[in-house]
Amino acid sequence: MSLQYFSWRNFFKPKPSTSEVSLSGAHGSEKGKLRLLHLVFQSISGISPAGSAAATLTAAAYYSKGALPFAQLLAFVAGYLLVNTTWWFSRQVATSGGFLGFAAAGIGPRWGIVAGSLYILQELCTIGYSSLFLAGPLFSGVIESLTGKTYPSKVWVAILIGFYVLIALMVFSGIRLSLDVAAYTGIVELILLFVIAVVIAARAGNLNTWQALNPDNAKNRPDFAIGALLSLFTVAGYSSAVNLAEEVSNPRKQIPIAVIIGYTTCGIIFVISAYAYTIGWGYKHMDSFANALVPGIILTRKYADDFLAWVYFLFIFQSTFFICVASLLVAVRIVFSMARDGVIFPWWAAVLTKGGEPHYATALGLIVCFIISLVTGLIMGSDDGYNFLAVCSSLSIFSAHILANISLPFYFWKIKKFRVTFHAIAPILANCMLLFGIFFTMYPYDPQTLGAPIWTGVWLIVTYLLTYVTPKENLDLYMARLNVRSYDSKPKREITEDNTGVQEGSNDAQGQNGTNHNKVVDEIVPQPMLDGKGGEEA
Repeated sequence: MSLQYFSWRNFFKPKPSTSEVSLSGAHGSEKGKLRLLHLVFQSISGISPAGSAAATLTAAAYYSKGALPFAQLLAFVAGYLLVNTTWWFSRQVATSGGFLGFAAAGIGPRWGIVAGSLYILQELCTIGYSSLFLAGPLFSGVIESLTGKTYPSKVWVAILIGFYVLIALMVFSGIRLSLDVAAYTGIVELILLFVIAVVIAARAGNLNTWQALNPDNAKNRPDFAIGALLSLFTVAGYSSAVNLAEEVSNPRKQIPIAVIIGYTTCGIIFVISAYAYTIGWGYKHMDSFANALVPGIILTRKYADDFLAWVYFLFIFQSTFFICVASLLVAVRIVFSMARDGVIFPWWAAVLTKGGEPHYATALGLIVCFIISLVTGLIMGSDDGYNFLAVCSSLSIFSAHILANISLPFYFWKIKKFRVTFHAIAPILANCMLLFGIFFTMYPYDPQTLGAPIWTGVWLIVTYLLTYVTPKENLDLYMARLNVRSYDSKPKREITEDNTGVQEGSNDAQGQNGTNHNKVVDEIVPQPMLDGKGGEEA
């Protein structure tokens, strides 16, 4: 066909898929569906335990000083306020859009799309800063710490390219294989972190003291509070399992369990590690800990040996690799969820392979991530580029969670299952923590990261404006898939195969969120809630 007859506008134009498509995991067979183990390690991979324990704890230590273990413990307990929203929504709304569906269910599709878009930005930036951190500061810091040698600064570009090749090989091998490898290596990773912490604490001997739990070790109480707040976000990423809802049996039962297991497991590991690192370093000398690049490796080498330090480094690489894989899986599924109903993204982003994999959307995500990483690194350098993308990632995920927290009480009020403690007080407190988190992510101000809130704000505004460009029929179609109120509260109207190309009655929500029989409902349809014992509440 001649190019002059090819409609480029149609190629990039968002429109509903002409055939019903649903992510199928492994060829859609019940035997090939993802299991609870896969969901748990999707959440754990999104947290990146080894990477956070080895390096990210330094941000919290900057403020909490020798009180880091107590700050981490408080953060672990307070973090359940954030998990609360994911827990309750994932028991009711099962969609590959994740937080897109959560926000849309309570406050409408436009803000839902904004929440989903912010999550896409967060995952892209997470991949960007993780790959830059690995290729730049991490490699240089580890090589210098373990060998005393340095290498040319531009070597990070070659490492970055190789890292993305490995990511591509993994994700195009299929989600089942990716999560199998993530699960089995992740189990070893968690055991290794626990063993290293025990070894450090045991060999520290008389350095062990309850003073590590004294908040007065911080400069002042406000600094301790900031340290606890930053400790809270070492466990960010626990919710990444919710986007696999269409690829697992009984998602409303398994996903909440996976989120709780993933968060709790990593939270306990971080508390233990924070204590061991503080004791091993010396609770009176945590200023230098906060300025160290890879204190976990330095302590492992000091209290164990070089071999275990090298093993630790390998698992930091593994952990960083799988946070990128997990983040890409999430971003791709949100893109797929939008493209399927003709929202913002073009139709081909919802095209699946015979095995049910969204390879076109995956390729798009990989290319965009690589460009973000490379361009940011070349302009700002790998170190400053890492910091910039990390701030963008934090701001976008905080904002997405704020929208979901706002949505929670509205949704449960509409379905007449509202509980003041869980659906009002908890999300309000969670949003207070998130707003403080946004502030202290930017304060004290760093000239290298001042562009982050501008970039995030522009992304949010543009996305919201694009929802008004999206045809109302497409927004209705997405809400019908969720089985919740039509976005404009107009009288019921038919969505048939004649005007959309999609038969609503056979969509992926069937069997998960109920069926609307080809209609966009104008009221919330109460959905069964699990009673915690595998049954449903009356």
